[in-house]
Amino acid sequence: MPSPLARPRQIELSSVNTRASRSPTNTSSPAALLFRLGKIPRAGDSVEYQSRRYTVLEMERNRIARVRIEKLPERPAPAG
Repeated sequence: MPSPLARPRQIELSSVNTRASRSPTNTSSPAALLFRLGKIPRAGDSVEYQSRRYTVLEMERNRIARVRIEKLPERPAPAG
């Protein structure tokens, strides 16, 4: 049986942004996702960054409303 920690989790971005806004060095998740995608996304668009896959689940006009964040499997270091 897969570990429950390995399952994708869906979180509300407002809770992420609330926690992230407490630190002046953090960038909001939606802003970072927009930067990585380089466009206004549509539901289903995704990007991989730092061993995670971020998939846009829901948009409200031009605002990212919901994102799925999945941890990607570790890749073995290249031999050599």
